[in-house]
Amino acid sequence: MPWHPARVQPADFSARARIRPVPTEAPETVIDETKVPENATVSGGNILSMLAAMGPFRKRGEAILAEHGISQIGVEHWYPLRAYVAALRTISTKMGPNTLLQIGKQIPNHIPLPPNVFDTFEKVAGSFGPAFDMNHRGFPPNAITHEMTSDRSTLITTGTPYPCEFDRGVIQGFFQVLLGTRVTVTHDEAGGCKNDGSETCTHLVMMPLM
Repeated sequence: MPWHPARVQPADFSARARIRPVPTEAPETVIDETKVPENATVSGGNILSMLAAMGPFRKRGEAILAEHGISQIGVEHWYPLRAYVAALRTISTKMGPNTLLQIGKQIPNHIPLPPNVFDTFEKVAGSFGPAFDMNHRGFPPNAITHEMTSDRSTLITTGTPYPCEFDRGVIQGFFQVLLGTRVTVTHDEAGGCKNDGSETCTHLVMMPLM
């Protein structure tokens, strides 16, 4: 399916209600893996990036994955997405949501990315959807969309099956790896949160002035 970048809009957040920083201590995720299509799969690169991010706790991550039927992971192999989402929920429960944030930040270092040159803020903002589609099969397309609000800010809406903290880490990691810059990420409270049962989360991403 062809992908087209969103049209650049003037910066105006007044109509989008309240924007708040994401709290450091997030609630336990309520993501329900049974809503994931039964035949959906995730690339081994995604899973290996999670294990790499766990550092000295990698063995614990491998054990949790094994509890959900995922083992002997190969970077070019594909695994049940339901089981992976369930494993991430277990990691959040046992190790805390901040672990998922750190895992998400590592994803861009390990997964295949769309074959484009990411030299602008807008191009990176538009890379999340295609990258997700490249590394997942059997999940509805356009799970991640974006709306540019200025040349240095964008609203990214994620309808992935992953917890909010995980998505937020992926967003931060993409800009750090692809553009070499840190960004601020705040949660659009008006749109709801997947941790509270909503279908999507929307994040306001802003690149600071140099």
